[in-house]
Amino acid sequence: IQKKNNSGLSFEELYRNAYTMVLHKHGEKLYTGLREVVTDHLVQKVREDVLEALNNNFLQTLNMAWNDHQTSMVMIRDILMYMDRVYVQQNNVDNVYNLGLIIFRDQVVRHPTIRDHLRATLLDMVARERRGEVVDRGAVKNACQMLMILGIDSRTVYEEDFEKPFLDQSADFYRLESQKFLSENSASVYIKKVE
Repeated sequence: IQKKNNSGLSFEELYRNAYTMVLHKHGEKLYTGLREVVTDHLVQKVREDVLEALNNNFLQTLNMAWNDHQTSMVMIRDILMYMDRVYVQQNNVDNVYNLGLIIFRDQVVRHPTIRDHLRATLLDMVARERRGEVVDRGAVKNACQMLMILGIDSRTVYEEDFEKPFLDQSADFYRLESQKFLSENSASVYIKKVE
């Protein structure tokens, strides 16, 4: 599914096999196997693709990887629905979809190089737009939405990885803009502009 090679798969058969495994008390093996397979794919394929794109279409590559991962996890969640309802509930572990989010967050988005480059790219795009350049707002929006979703039930990923540096950069930008405007205009013109 993650390799987009699922045309020959029978979802009904896969669901039945997962159901049988959980029914016969092999839920832990299935859950652990899922975690390992998703982690391996994200580390060996997705993270490598994103790292290779650092200087070329980085944001588009990351957004595409994110969209593909979400699609894959929805399919996997649907196949493992019975495991979500039984094993996950009984063992108080993350559901299948959230497990996929956590692994993507930890192995891809929070990889130090990717995390730093994502922050720098987003801040650079905001700065360029403030200078009047045209930027891909959709890519910025998608990346910010991804950070929000990766927080699962909180905004912490977005806040830590982007919002704080963004607010710091914004404060610096507007401080310089106001100083420049004030130096070029009278105080009364400045007050009118502020209002």
